[in-house]
Formats: sequence, structure tokens, C-alpha cells
Amino acid sequence: MHTLKIVTWNVGFGGMGKEADIKMAGGRRYIPSSFFAVRRNIHGIKEAIANHDADVFLLQEISRGSLLNYWHNLEKYVVRSLKDFTYSFAPNFKIPLMTKFLRNEHGLSTYMNSKYKDIRYEIIRYKKSETYYKVFKRKDSFLASYITLNGKKLAVINTHLASFDANTDIKMEQCEEVLQYGNILYKKGYEVVIGADWNMNLKRTKSSEECKNLTNISFPTEKLPQGWQLSFSEETPSVRATNNGYIKGKTGTAIIDGFVCSPGVSIQEIHALDFGFTNSDHNPIEIVVHI
Repeated sequence: MHTLKIVTWNVGFGGMGKEADIKMAGGRRYIPSSFFAVRRNIHGIKEAIANHDADVFLLQEISRGSLLNYWHNLEKYVVRSLKDFTYSFAPNFKIPLMTKFLRNEHGLSTYMNSKYKDIRYEIIRYKKSETYYKVFKRKDSFLASYITLNGKKLAVINTHLASFDANTDIKMEQCEEVLQYGNILYKKGYEVVIGADWNMNLKRTKSSEECKNLTNISFPTEKLPQGWQLSFSEETPSVRATNNGYIKGKTGTAIIDGFVCSPGVSIQEIHALDFGFTNSDHNPIEIVVHI
């Protein structure tokens, strides 16, 4: 069997550190952080990734620059920190205008250690995507990576479900789509690991009620194919409310980030890396699996 360490982390485009609040979540600001806070956040994210020994990183809200993070190219800093990795980027929000002030490009990025051979990437668009402020349409997707380990085929999927769909229809449909696709791959002979910001309650807690825009629905475990497992950190929250800056013990938190694994994947351990939401409004989740 082969041991694989995978980290999933919504890095908040470098603009969602402990100081951030955002209008869409009930906060005051359309631009959540100051220029200097973004610089600090990006440095913290870059250092955390560079010093981690994961084989695969699944990042959500990676940014190539926008007004929300003062046009800092977070992806560039991450790539420099992972010199021995290959990667693929799937934009879910892109306004490639020539005017710097209007440029906006965020999305998913998967980084795989180059020691794995024949790495292949595929972007699959969801049928429905959310719209910010009823104006800006996202192009939601999931990013699948394929490798072979000791003769076994493995698919690692990275995704970020809709955040602000009030009636939850979009995120529920997206969840069902990615689970169905994973099951199709499994029936084709792949073992499958899906790492995500699910934007659904994986475990309901009293504090999670304060993150209503992110936790207005629980993960539909009844939709999991037979033998599949939902896995997450039981104790440490993975996200905090963003209607104000983070205050430990006062700010609402929830558990919405984690993994879904196919039957042939043996989960050895899973835990959150508790960074105290210093550089992102999410904590990374690390899983160790045997394939």
C-alpha cells in the first residue's frame, strides 16, 4: 500500500485573514482587508505551505489578482514555494480585462508532488453556478487529478461548492454532481479522494448557527454511494464567520471542510491545522490515506 498525505485549504485569496469582514456575509466591507494585511496573509499562507510535507495540496480561492486582494498574485507565491510540484488552475471567477483595476481571477488550484509520474488534470464545470450580488456569475467547477500508485489508479478531486445561494439548491446540486462523477470514476477502476470546501455543515455545533450563510444545510450523507466515507476534523473548526474580524471564543465557527473517500481508500488520520484563522477564514484540513 502507498501512503498519501493530502491537504485541502480555502486560502481566501489572501484577503480573508483574522482582520477581515465582508459585506456578502453581513460585514461592513466590500474589500475585506487592508493592503498590508493582505501582504501579511500571503506571507503566512506561503510559509505554511512551504513548510508542510503534504504530497498533494488542494487549494480553493487561490487568486491571480483582483481588487479584493489589491491585485496580489497569490498563485505565483504558492508555485514558488512548491518547486517540486506540478499544478493546475481552474478559474471560477475571471474578468480578464486589460484595466488592472477591473481584473479579477480566482479559482481552484491543485499541486501534486512531481515524484508521481503521468499526472493528468481535468476541469469539469458544474451545470449551475452562483451569482455574487445578483450580477457577477461564477463558473463553478471541480478539478480532477489522476495518477498511478503501485499499479492502482487514483483520482484526487478538488472543489468549492456555492457559498451564498440562500435556498441551497445550487450547492446541493453541485454536491450530487461531484459525488456522482467520483462514483463513475470508481466504477472505472479508480480509487477516489474528494477534498473540498463543501459550504455545508459536516458536523452541527452550537457555534455553527452563527455561520448561517455557510451552514444553512447539512452534508447529504444519504447521497454518498455505498461504502464511501465522509471524513473531517471532529473537534477543530474549519471556518469562521466573516461578518466581523475574528475574536477567539466569540466569533462563530463551523466544520465545513473535509474529504469524501471511495471504498478502497483507507483513512489513517485526519485533523485540522489550527492556525487560529490568522491568514485565512479557513483552517487547512490534512488527511493521511493508504491506497
